[in-house]
Amino acid sequence: MIFGQNIYSPDLDYRFKSGAGSSWLVTRIAQSNFTINQWFHVVFVTDKQKDSCYAYLNGNLINRQLIPTSTVIGQNNLPLLMGKGYWTSNGIPSNYYNGKLDDVGIWNRAISPEEVKQLYSGLTYLWSTGDSGQVITVSPTQTTTYVVTASNGINNCTASVTVTVNEATSSLTDISTCDAIHLEWTNLYSAWRLSLPYNKRCRM
Repeated sequence: MIFGQNIYSPDLDYRFKSGAGSSWLVTRIAQSNFTINQWFHVVFVTDKQKDSCYAYLNGNLINRQLIPTSTVIGQNNLPLLMGKGYWTSNGIPSNYYNGKLDDVGIWNRAISPEEVKQLYSGLTYLWSTGDSGQVITVSPTQTTTYVVTASNGINNCTASVTVTVNEATSSLTDISTCDAIHLEWTNLYSAWRLSLPYNKRCRM
């Protein structure tokens, strides 16, 4: 599998084949869909049951290619390449992708169009209090454990934190699972502010 820049044009290509005798399957997103110095959400999906490969940009279907009968989907010992071209010169990969890749994920199944849109939309949150925001404010009168589940539409991650209440003060006693919940005492509301920061989210 290859995710890189087209050798003949600046388009973005997703290519794969299985060894010698198999032809390349190419699914492409044209350069005209991109703007310089701007992040884009790109998803390529290979669905063997539908004999198709799909390209999504910012949650929207951009391209669909039927898998040629000459393209074999199987296993081999070749490396997975991202951001590199499939041609080599003297054993050195060429046609490098001119840009940045971030938050790369690989699934072992064909994800649905709805899941692609959810990935683009970002995380959703559900707290044990019933709140659904990234940040909640609580004022427990007794020791309470708060649980939050973050979901990207495909995978879930759960974190919990216990706030212990005694006669003198409230204090944090335990953070478990994701170790990512941030607590802050707010004098304005005399309450604890709980949040799952963007840069400390659980890895999905």
